[in-house]
Amino acid sequence: MQFSLNGNTPGTGAVTITTPDSNHLSCSVLGLAYYDLASGSNASIALLQDCTGSIAAPNQVIYGGASSAFSN
Repeated sequence: MQFSLNGNTPGTGAVTITTPDSNHLSCSVLGLAYYDLASGSNASIALLQDCTGSIAAPNQVIYGGASSAFSN
């Protein structure tokens, strides 16, 4: 598993995983949203912005300041 220095890495993704059979998977977070199952409505809460990752523990990477409040 590899983590990008910037959590807001478009295209290639912020996290890349190589499976045992050599397949490469990548993912990125676009933002944070709320979805209400009862009503079916949703709302954006925060958008991802450029941020630098830091190692907090052997198995943790924290991207401080990764989101900004969403305004309508």
